[in-house]
Amino acid sequence: MKAKIISIFVMTLLITVGSVAVADWDPEDGHKMHWPQTPDPNGWDVYCTAGLTEWPQIVLADDWECSETGWVKDIHLWGSWWHDNIGIIDHFVIGIAENIPENPPQNPYSKPGETLIEWEIFDWVERGPYNGNQGWYWSYFTQWDPDDHQQYWQYNFFLNEEDWFWQEEGKIYWLFVSAIVKEEPIDQPLWGWKSTFEYLHFMDDAVWAYWNELYWIPLEYPTGFTMDLAFVITGGEACDPGFDVEKYVRDPVSGNWVDADTIGSALDLKIGTIAEFKIVANNTGTCTWTEWWSFDTMEDSLKPVDPPLDEWNYSAPYYTLNYTASSPWYPGVVGEWYIKAEVVGAPCHTDYNKIKYDVYDLFSGSSISDEDYAYVHCVKKSKELDISFLNFLQKYPNLFPILRYLLGL
Repeated sequence: MKAKIISIFVMTLLITVGSVAVADWDPEDGHKMHWPQTPDPNGWDVYCTAGLTEWPQIVLADDWECSETGWVKDIHLWGSWWHDNIGIIDHFVIGIAENIPENPPQNPYSKPGETLIEWEIFDWVERGPYNGNQGWYWSYFTQWDPDDHQQYWQYNFFLNEEDWFWQEEGKIYWLFVSAIVKEEPIDQPLWGWKSTFEYLHFMDDAVWAYWNELYWIPLEYPTGFTMDLAFVITGGEACDPGFDVEKYVRDPVSGNWVDADTIGSALDLKIGTIAEFKIVANNTGTCTWTEWWSFDTMEDSLKPVDPPLDEWNYSAPYYTLNYTASSPWYPGVVGEWYIKAEVVGAPCHTDYNKIKYDVYDLFSGSSISDEDYAYVHCVKKSKELDISFLNFLQKYPNLFPILRYLLGL
């Protein structure tokens, strides 16, 4: 059936949740930024810890340019511990902010603007440790401690689908990060965000701020050269759009749902009975649809019963029923809903019944549609003859032509 997109009124949701594979990041995994800012093994780690009563609450941020419109699904960065004194990170506060561009003299350097999304992340995948002769930088009082520690780690954050962030190609964004570290009575561990290589510098300096002020200050080496931080933005594979809708009619004899989607397969229904239809709509792809519309159409040889007649629009010779919704329709979710109508004729009329769905993803602009048909053939209801009357006809067969005329057979 052709794939195209749409909405639901009443439906039963049958949800299948698949497992998501998470791992770490390697260069062949790709990226969705200007280029990966990989860690300098012999570089610096900048104090980036919050949540401690006796230590400053610091947040760092660095900018990137989106290289491909789509979802930010994964974030990868590198960090270390002061003096290699490994502690416990309770969670990370990570967010994305818009860009305030450099515009002297009001804005002598670019910096984060309005926060677009922020997460508190309690689950991540660590990879490491790796080794290198690394220094430590205290940005808030400009102290450089060379040869401070040897180990560093890769931190991989895989966002839940409802937390993905939509980025647009060519736009500049800022990633801000703080590690919320468990407080210890002595030898307090402190975490830092690792620097990238100087040759991987992009656009403007990374910046730091106190959480309670968010007055952003550039990070620069003692030489005055700009400092950037080690991170990669990824989006996973592009989703595969898919949608399917089927309309069935119940066979009153067998009780089975019949896929009568051609005129030749039209189901015979007797005038005066109730026709039952079932619509099954299924997100068969891997994309999440944010909006959908449904359009149900039946010819007036059928008269709606449920939903009631007053919910339908009528323009001879068709009844139409339209619904719209704006809420996520996730992959694998199946919707079912039902329609009942009285078969009113005319005799020998083949009724055209159609369901059409249009579905749309607000963020990516993707859309798809699908439609299906259920044909019914209206037949005149036969008058029932009892056994004694049939025995009478067998005894007097010459009366049959007269009775057939009287009964309209």
